[in-house]
Amino acid sequence: MRTVVLALCATLWLSGCAGFGQMAAIDAIAAPDAGKYRTYNMVSENKEISDLESRQYTDQLETVLASKGMTRVDESDPHDMTVFLSTKVFEAKTVTHSGVIPQYGKTGYSSSYTYGSVYGNTYSANTIYVPTYGVTGYTPYSRDETVYPVGFRIKATSKGHLGDTDKEERELWEIRVVTNTHNGDIRGVFQRLLQAATPYIGQDTHGEKLVPLPFSAQ
Repeated sequence: MRTVVLALCATLWLSGCAGFGQMAAIDAIAAPDAGKYRTYNMVSENKEISDLESRQYTDQLETVLASKGMTRVDESDPHDMTVFLSTKVFEAKTVTHSGVIPQYGKTGYSSSYTYGSVYGNTYSANTIYVPTYGVTGYTPYSRDETVYPVGFRIKATSKGHLGDTDKEERELWEIRVVTNTHNGDIRGVFQRLLQAATPYIGQDTHGEKLVPLPFSAQ
């Protein structure tokens, strides 16, 4: 499985730009025959969170997998594969935002015209210059921001199912999803991450993709 870059670049956080929102990095890979495996038992690999939180994540994943035609069964029931889910809050990262801010002002004159007036024997002339405006220079800026990458990994494996003769566990598909947050609260973004990842579950992205997160969970 290709490794998703955890230290995401600053462009993953575009909330200040109109029309854009939070971004996620998605990396998925799948075996050619992954689509034939339709029933699964789910295992949570989260050891550092409560059972209640873990069940919340697995229940949300079950709903997504059902939408893709996969059925969850008990471990004791016949099934084609085992699906593993793990979540992660990574160490804080510092990203630097830098660039330049254009400065606007008068750049010259586009035209001029002169008018005059006569007072007795005196002639007075006045010239009006029409200015032009544009970019007169640039001011550099730089600021640091602390972000907390969070994400999850979903992996499906098969061993001895659907006629498989492999004695070793065989990986069918895997997907990794990571995004930057300001507080490291994965609960606040898990469902949105899952929604963004849904089209790629059981598929191959052929490398890392940057996709926008939904603005709200549905």
